[in-house]
Amino acid sequence: MVVEVLIVGALLFVGILIVTVFGCSVAVAADRFRIWRRLRNDSVTSIADLGDVADGALVSIEGTATANPTPAMAPLSGRECAAYEHRIEEDEDGVTHLTQEYSDTPFVVSDATGDVRVDPEGARMFTGSGCSKSTEKADHEEVLVRVGESVVVHGRKRTADGAAYLGSERAHDSRLELFPGQPLAFAAAVTGDSKYYADLYVADESSAPPAGEVLRAGIKALAFAVVSPILVLWIL
Repeated sequence: MVVEVLIVGALLFVGILIVTVFGCSVAVAADRFRIWRRLRNDSVTSIADLGDVADGALVSIEGTATANPTPAMAPLSGRECAAYEHRIEEDEDGVTHLTQEYSDTPFVVSDATGDVRVDPEGARMFTGSGCSKSTEKADHEEVLVRVGESVVVHGRKRTADGAAYLGSERAHDSRLELFPGQPLAFAAAVTGDSKYYADLYVADESSAPPAGEVLRAGIKALAFAVVSPILVLWIL
């Protein structure tokens, strides 16, 4: 009787693990394909028309970045900017920990029709400004959005206090905390690069996030979903 209970428990554990890994992989793939369609479509919404866009919808805007109200100070380079992303990859006991830090306050993007706040939390930034630094245990990468720089922002339209802004639903999504202290760790394992898991991109005109890379990330995640049951059984 005890043996039968142990066998049933083991089978349930394996089944739940397979379903969890498969489901997460499919979710990552589906999300990547949605972002890819947005980047490929490349249709730009004027800031004045954001009020007509549903909350949570993916939109793209173009404009000039300004500080709100004062410039941020990038921690790695010490340079003033409208916003920054500081990405840290640390190796500890053979495990890579991914950490992303952002400027504390939103910045503003303006076009001929108006201006809108952009919350940088959770963004992946692609600009020609920034620096990198490597130490024995960590790699640092810093990307800056300069004041007065022309940028393209792909993100989700949100509303707070009656005003529209652009942001990411990934930034505070507890579902990403699949490994304690390692946000995006699962997405990185599935896609090979967690930067293509973001749903908020900020880029200058020459460094726009490549739609092809996002598509490949989705295909990798889908392929991982297909083989995940075999991998789980092999590991166990």
